[in-house]
Amino acid sequence: MTAPRRRVDRDRQAAYDAERFAFEGSWLLGTVPPDDAVRLTERVLATPAWRRLHPEPITVLRTRRADSYCTSDRRVGFGTVVEVATVAHELAHAVTHHRHPGAVGHGPEWRGWFVAIVAMLHGDEEAAGLAEAFATYGLAVARPRVEWTGRPLLDAAAIGGGDHRPPAG
Repeated sequence: MTAPRRRVDRDRQAAYDAERFAFEGSWLLGTVPPDDAVRLTERVLATPAWRRLHPEPITVLRTRRADSYCTSDRRVGFGTVVEVATVAHELAHAVTHHRHPGAVGHGPEWRGWFVAIVAMLHGDEEAAGLAEAFATYGLAVARPRVEWTGRPLLDAAAIGGGDHRPPAG
């Protein structure tokens, strides 16, 4: 019996590069302590807007790993150093797993949800910059249907803790 083929995430590095390009010099590359990332994520998960996107409960963890991750549509972990944009990044993985089982990790579906969730959490300007960065890197973006017209859930003023400054360099 042959093992099932695993889908290769060919666009992972390009997606990371586009994300950095989009948010360079922005408060979204500033860091928050892992406990604050968990708290902010739990605040988002409690909103009616989020529950329309992903009605199932999600476990949010602080881990000992250095990096953050999403293992399925129901589990998100934050590592020892968390950039503000990481909350949207990992929640985009959760929605993608939930709505598009089997989709490639950083493929067009995930990129579409990432742009939509950045708009929801941080605002239209940041989302437009991310979509433009993906286009600059030649990465297609799916267009998920999202009903969101409210104020950003996690604007700079709403985030306490951390210095919210992007790393120097």
